[in-house]
Amino acid sequence: MKKLLGLALAAAMLFMLCSIVPSMAAITVRLNIDEISLKNASDGKVTDLPKEGELGQLKTHVQAGGTKIFFNGWYAPPKPLADAGLQTDDGDITWGLGKNDGTGNIIAKWVGFDENGPWTLRISGSIPVQEGKHTFKVVVKFTDNTTSVIHSAEYLNNDDAAPVVYKNYSGSIVTNPETCLGKPSMWLGHTNTNIRWQVAFNTDVSFSAINFPQAWAYAQSPFQVTIARDGHFDDGIVFVTDIVRPSDGAFRIDLGKTLPAGQYVMKFKLTDETKTPEGRYQRYLVLGHAENMLDSSYCLHNLAGVSPVFEIVSTDNGQGFIPREIVTRINVDGATAGGTDLGKTDGATTEIPAGTTSMSFNGWVSSNFAIESFGYSIDGGDVVYDSSFRVEEEDHDNILQVARNTFGFPENADAYRLRTEGGIPLSDGLHTVDIMARINGKDVRVFTFKVKTTEQEATPTEIKSADGGNIGKVWLRSGAPNDIDSLKILFKTDKAFTRFGIPIYWASNPPAHGDSKANIEVSLFKFDKDLATTLKGSPVASAKFLENTGDNNMGADINVTGTGAKLTNYGDTKQGFSLTLDEAAPAGQYVIVIRNDAGNGSYLVLPSFAADQSTYGTDCIKYFYNSNEESFEEAVAFSLLLVDEGDFAALDKDSGGTENPTTGNVLAAFAVTVTLALAAAVVFRKRIFG
Repeated sequence: MKKLLGLALAAAMLFMLCSIVPSMAAITVRLNIDEISLKNASDGKVTDLPKEGELGQLKTHVQAGGTKIFFNGWYAPPKPLADAGLQTDDGDITWGLGKNDGTGNIIAKWVGFDENGPWTLRISGSIPVQEGKHTFKVVVKFTDNTTSVIHSAEYLNNDDAAPVVYKNYSGSIVTNPETCLGKPSMWLGHTNTNIRWQVAFNTDVSFSAINFPQAWAYAQSPFQVTIARDGHFDDGIVFVTDIVRPSDGAFRIDLGKTLPAGQYVMKFKLTDETKTPEGRYQRYLVLGHAENMLDSSYCLHNLAGVSPVFEIVSTDNGQGFIPREIVTRINVDGATAGGTDLGKTDGATTEIPAGTTSMSFNGWVSSNFAIESFGYSIDGGDVVYDSSFRVEEEDHDNILQVARNTFGFPENADAYRLRTEGGIPLSDGLHTVDIMARINGKDVRVFTFKVKTTEQEATPTEIKSADGGNIGKVWLRSGAPNDIDSLKILFKTDKAFTRFGIPIYWASNPPAHGDSKANIEVSLFKFDKDLATTLKGSPVASAKFLENTGDNNMGADINVTGTGAKLTNYGDTKQGFSLTLDEAAPAGQYVIVIRNDAGNGSYLVLPSFAADQSTYGTDCIKYFYNSNEESFEEAVAFSLLLVDEGDFAALDKDSGGTENPTTGNVLAAFAVTVTLALAAAVVFRKRIFG
């Protein structure tokens, strides 16, 4: 009687705690385990064994006289029972252990079953312990001849280390597939929507099996189970199996190998999508909850937000379940600095041009936790977060779906497009740029670029005052009244230069007309304050050259070595001359002086064009003549060879003949004096320039 009252009281408490929904009563079950123990041949108890989880290592107890595993409990199934038995592994079942002890109908009624019929069975009996590693099972048979394993547990009877079962729950397991004790169960199938679910967890122990101590299933419901490393579902699948649940009851998945400690995602999928006339999936699997579950920081279920009860089986000592770690995945669409592609390899070093001041990044980042913001860190310094880096709307849903499907992230994962648009500053040298994300309150590195600035090989560039020049108006005559005997060209460059060139010239020819030979002087000065001050500097480079052929041959072979410079023909022709400096003149403002002081009857004609036809106008180049320092209306065509890509630059303010602009200190002046003996007749030819 006392035992009957205990059973009645237990059933009454379950009834009060659990909300029974009539439409689902067909899958409601009860398994109450009163005792699992190891007994000797005389039925004396050697030791109690765990009612939940694995039975452990039994060898020492067997050595103390234990010979058989004893089970005692009762089971209330969803349909009439015929018998119950015990089984080792998949061997023969010892039937005849189920009986109705007179309390079945009362308990069945209290837990919501039809009170008519022998529903509840007392199960009591034992099965011999075997040597080695085995699984102890409790099996029931229904009146329709179907069977179900309602309890299973592994044991060892050898020298191996005993398995340790780590649970994601504590306390009693909810035994109703409906909402009970405020913990929602996890349904797969049955409804008209969900045939997939997943749970993410992290563990500090290796494991070889997973137990599900509470489950309900439609008869012969098939499922596929996949286990992958969290955030690496595309390339990190470590286990796949197909299982069929014959009916309700706990079950176990043996992995056939030992998986290392780490973070995993376990996915279940219903593989039979047959539906009822009402549109529901006919097959289903339901996993229960316990009174106390680890929260989502340990085990995250993608649907209910709380994991179902399960256990990992290990031989390691540890905590078992540990807090989940942040996992990120990044897709680099493009990254550039100084016009250089930085590539898509995490941590790779890329050389970029010296003087590069920023880099840009475009891509998307996903994580198994919420992403709060994006930023960067340079050389391990403080993280700089910029709210504009996280693009809120663009591609968000598509990116998130890719993260879930491809990488196995849970449903509450996060993903955003990341775009810096030149917002990451750089300076010369070797730098490490970490792309950072603020995730779950932590600074997380998601990608690393390494950049190294290098001096790029110079590209010599010739720049020209104009694209052409017509002869006629720039005549340097010596001795004639009001004639021009000197030309000054004021200019400025943004790069150093090594050569000044006149592409074509014409000169007097004494053998033909009895004219005097032209005496030509070419000088280069660094501009200082004003033109007059500049020209007071003494030339530090000079050279002389005597030519007798004149215009008959369009100039002679010129190869004069001066001081600090050399005078040669312009290009491959004899039509012009070039002043090549021994050392490049730094970028800045300069004056070139071309003078003819040979005497009466000599002249030098330079290629000219209208000043207003110049590409640069007087902003970058000005022309002066004689001592009056007045600007020419006609400009001279000339060129400069820069050491690298560059151009003429705007002259300093108020630069001119008699003004006094502030331009800096006087630098060394380069000068070359060249005496050209050129013959009489003037031959006008169209100059070739460029």
